Amino acid sequence: GDDQAPETFVTASQDSLAVIALGGPCRWQVRCFLATISQSAIDAIMKLCRDDVEVELSLYIGSLVSVACSLAVSTCDDSEIYFLQISGLKMLHAFIGYFSACVDPEDTDSMILDQFISQILPSIKHALNYDTCNSEDSLINEGSRDLFVTGCRCFLLLAKEGLIPDIVAMKRLLKATLPSEQTLSLAPYPHDDIETLSDLHLKPRSFVENRTSMLLPRIGSLWAIADIYLSGELGRLHDKFLGAIENEICSNQVSIAVNSAALAIDSCRLKSDVK
Repeated sequence: GDDQAPETFVTASQDSLAVIALGGPCRWQVRCFLATISQSAIDAIMKLCRDDVEVELSLYIGSLVSVACSLAVSTCDDSEIYFLQISGLKMLHAFIGYFSACVDPEDTDSMILDQFISQILPSIKHALNYDTCNSEDSLINEGSRDLFVTGCRCFLLLAKEGLIPDIVAMKRLLKATLPSEQTLSLAPYPHDDIETLSDLHLKPRSFVENRTSMLLPRIGSLWAIADIYLSGELGRLHDKFLGAIENEICSNQVSIAVNSAALAIDSCRLKSDVK
């Protein structure tokens, strides 16, 4: 009856607490699934009634950003969990996009995300710090290239929204994003020289390497740098940030330009189905 209901709830609660106490920590696969579901739910809410819920969600932005940043640097048994880290960065990217224009209700002279930049920057830098030239020589490291590209997306959005606090932070992110000279190799235009043609072929370094993703880091870094540079040229970035970009790319400008043009041509050919 109704009188027995409270006792039933108490008993069920005590039993469940005993089970939880004996259980292990949440598996990273479950955390990854929960992160994806949470982001999808927030995306749906913002699309349906953004004006009505933006202020309400901004009250919890601290917790949301903390969860995303925690996921973005997640490890398990001292091993990087790339898929979980990517989920965290995607959440972070969404929150930056949704709340970058929100004014801090407690300080109308600053934006609400300004107080969380000290958490956001290390999470993005973590994704950009991997050696993309030697990162996928084993199955354990599969996904590091996707993580790097996701970090580039977050860096790009952060820069375009004007949330990078100073020139030092900008330079650190730029150095981590820019491809190395080894990655941006140049070779004469091939004709019938078999040796030159061989140099241009992407060769796997390991039998487990995913060759379909080999160009992802190069595409992500050059795209992010180019987009940020164009934003500076259009006056959407502070002059000191534009100067920092010019200083970083000046020593490798020819290689960056040639590789960017090659990627643009390849993309056009792929879209037009040209063989």
